[in-house]
Amino acid sequence: MEIRKVTALALSSAVAGAGILLGAAPAQASVAECQPAYTGRLCEWTGASYTGTFAHYAPPAGLCDVTANRPRAGKNRSVYAVRYFSNADCSGSYATLGAGIQVYDFGFNARSVRLLGVS
Repeated sequence: MEIRKVTALALSSAVAGAGILLGAAPAQASVAECQPAYTGRLCEWTGASYTGTFAHYAPPAGLCDVTANRPRAGKNRSVYAVRYFSNADCSGSYATLGAGIQVYDFGFNARSVRLLGVS
């Protein structure tokens, strides 16, 4: 009975250890996540250099929109220029992305965004 306990304990420890060593690594964010299927949308990452949480969405035309995930990097797949702002009311520091442009670090986590040239 004692040998079975030790063997079972050793086996469960080995399996747990293997899970730690062989477990799936967290997915690495990259600009490649912004696929052609997202044409007309903005791709955003919460970390600089396209790291952190990835999200994409289509902002409302001509309106100041509060960003849900406070992105720090982005790629513009729309046909309009877009401006990300440091404040929630489309004011403060900003980063402008022309159509098709990507920026690896805005220098701040954006709190709002506006499409430019759209009313």
